[in-house]
Amino acid sequence: MKTITTPQEFALANGWDATCIEATARLGVSPEARHGVCNGAGMIEITDCLGRTRTPDTIYEDGSWNCPFCMAAVQAGSTEHAARACPNPACFARLGGYPVERAREALATEAARVREREQRTEVAAWHQRYDAERAAERARAVDAIRTEASARGACVSCAIESTRYGQPAKFTRHRKGCPRAPR
Repeated sequence: MKTITTPQEFALANGWDATCIEATARLGVSPEARHGVCNGAGMIEITDCLGRTRTPDTIYEDGSWNCPFCMAAVQAGSTEHAARACPNPACFARLGGYPVERAREALATEAARVREREQRTEVAAWHQRYDAERAAERARAVDAIRTEASARGACVSCAIESTRYGQPAKFTRHRKGCPRAPR
């Protein structure tokens, strides 16, 4: 029997294809560290109580990884490591299983929160657009009043101030000066 000397030979001897060898090299992990916890394709797969399967983003030199569902650390050599489960008791992929109904309720609650957050964002955006339109409309009205007051020789400040509560503009000519002007 031939002696295995390189990580590539180790991977090929264990039935891994070239893609798995490249993925292992890209992650920076030796094939020996991954061998005990990987499926036949050379990748770790974690399945939660709802049947969703994910692979960890990073597998460390000692073979430990972070749970792809909750990012909890799974230490090499632990019971959870051998069972491809999560040590976090609140994780859907925990060892011993998470109650399926409770998991569905938690996902439904989170989905409702996301919908509510999106709705609030949508309403806030509508209010911003409405406020911007009203401010632009008010600015156009003030410019029109300022132009007309100047053309009539009336006090611009009093004409603008007279429209504060939705009243039509009053174009007033002062004999001495505007009483609203600072002294």
